[in-house]
Amino acid sequence: MSNNIKIPEMLDSVIEDAMSKGEQYKKREKHERSKRRIIAAASLCALITLGFTNEAFAEKLPFIGNVFNEIKYSIVDKGEYTKYAQGINVESTYGDVSIKVDEAVCTNDNLFVSIIIKDKKGFSKKGNDITEYMNHAQMNFEDITRVDFKDYYNDEFTDIYSKISVGKKYKDGFEGLHTFQGALGNFVDENTFIGVIKYDLYSLNEEVPNTFKVKLDIKNLVYGYRKGENDEGRTKINGQWNLEFEVEKAESDNFRVLKPNIKSKDINIEEISLTPFGTTVKIEVPKELKNSFYKPLIEDDSGREIGFQSGHISKETEETATIIYECNAIRKESEYIKIKLPDKNNENIINDEVTINLKN
Repeated sequence: MSNNIKIPEMLDSVIEDAMSKGEQYKKREKHERSKRRIIAAASLCALITLGFTNEAFAEKLPFIGNVFNEIKYSIVDKGEYTKYAQGINVESTYGDVSIKVDEAVCTNDNLFVSIIIKDKKGFSKKGNDITEYMNHAQMNFEDITRVDFKDYYNDEFTDIYSKISVGKKYKDGFEGLHTFQGALGNFVDENTFIGVIKYDLYSLNEEVPNTFKVKLDIKNLVYGYRKGENDEGRTKINGQWNLEFEVEKAESDNFRVLKPNIKSKDINIEEISLTPFGTTVKIEVPKELKNSFYKPLIEDDSGREIGFQSGHISKETEETATIIYECNAIRKESEYIKIKLPDKNNENIINDEVTINLKN
């Protein structure tokens, strides 16, 4: 194996295209706020209307409500987040910018972390008006995220950073948490962004304990869409934000793991994980076929297509490659699904098709 593993090795362009078009996301839901004191609600509405012109007052005002529930740009039923969310409430400030981890939801497959980012000076910069992103936005960041059951947990940030390359190339032996999309969410006002970070737990390459600590170190934030040849429309904020918190895996009958081990042609469907937040499909293919497939097409028993989110190669040997596909959630009532693997160069050519019984 080479000294560098590219994570993800494929599908980045697919993900970026889906993100920009918003193809896999549900229609915006109406805000449903839980009962609050009338005075607090009225104050919040007034401040949003005024655009938080009084910074001293705005800084003291807490974000009222559950971030998972308030966010507009979400790929799952937001009500499912709130059922399993655990409060975190950890914050780090560098200069005028603060990042707060509000809540978290942890399953066997993923860790979802809701964040609130505030900038005292405001996020709108020359050539980047954030009023364009009040309904949906993506906050990218350069980070290192680690867990306490790995031996590098207490290493200094700079020591760990020397182990990895810039971008998405990680040297052998570094098994950190990886996010492929940054934080997805929206700007609430000129000074506030809320969003959810989705981490892939498969990249840790071992069973995740029921309770563990997470250390999130962020060295810059990037937001806005590229415009023109010189990256106009993109804003980068450098800093050093360090957050540490503990999470516990949620337990529910709605979380299921199936191990069909169905082999069709050269493809083995090893595992399917079903949660209210999404569907994870783990397949094994001969190494020479690892880059042969486009995003999978998954249909339930009613013919409904399950939206694709991301995919990456999680493990390689001399003979095989293990690929992880993540898709939207499947209805609990579904009795089976069909997994079709289109050819990478021609979506109309189906290289393989498998039917999986979900009721076994």
